[in-house]
Amino acid sequence: MKRRLTSLFVAALPLGLVIVGACGDSADTLTLEEYFERLDAVLEASNGEAETLNAQFVETSDAAQTDEESQDAFRNFFAGTEEIFQQVISGLESIEPPSTVKEAHDEYVAIEVEALDFFSANIEPAEGTSSLLAIMEELQGPAADEIIARKVEGCLALQAIADDSGIAIDLECIK
Repeated sequence: MKRRLTSLFVAALPLGLVIVGACGDSADTLTLEEYFERLDAVLEASNGEAETLNAQFVETSDAAQTDEESQDAFRNFFAGTEEIFQQVISGLESIEPPSTVKEAHDEYVAIEVEALDFFSANIEPAEGTSSLLAIMEELQGPAADEIIARKVEGCLALQAIADDSGIAIDLECIK
């Protein structure tokens, strides 16, 4: 029995080495073009999820018959938005950028983390208020505008690197 397990391990070892070799150390093998393809895939996926979430929110909030149902629609929307932020950050952190884009990439990740922190801190009603309107006002206020502007700037910095490198990709920084 022990010999059979050893044989299976030895037989599987080359396959494991091929898989590890294919994954490799992405810092050594990821080209700038591959980096931007992966970055674009992360951003495209989040945009698609955000569109779906928004459509679901509109549908459920329009169908709401009571204040409680409206609040549930908002809470579900907020939870979904928070999850999308987390997925974007996770996706960005999973990319090991080439050295030519590392600083801009790291700055963009930091901005996304800051945006998530801001959003998470402001989706609960303030002490003494139960108003979703107060939440929406904060999420649409000057602090949110500043974070959005920084996200656009970070995205445009990445887009400029792609453009300067002759990589034909549109990160859709401004919508």
